[in-house]
Amino acid sequence: MQRVKIKQLISISKKAGVVVIGGDNLLKQKIRISLLLIDKTASKSSIKILERIVCENKISVDDLQDLTNINNCKLIGITDKGLSEQILKKINEE
Repeated sequence: MQRVKIKQLISISKKAGVVVIGGDNLLKQKIRISLLLIDKTASKSSIKILERIVCENKISVDDLQDLTNINNCKLIGITDKGLSEQILKKINEE
């Protein structure tokens, strides 16, 4: 049940334009990232990118592409603090 709510919150974030998708886009991002979601199957190069990103919360999740409805999605960042907190709360409840 929580997974559905997380999926809905990520969808709302995408529609609001506060989602940054992919490692290269995250590195170019000028706005601070509040939440960074990492797929557990992310490659070593993706993990190296993580070291260079300043973020309050870095969370590893199973099957990120299912949560985002984006094929081969390994990294996404949420810039909105309120939505980030709600997503983080639902992840911690799982």
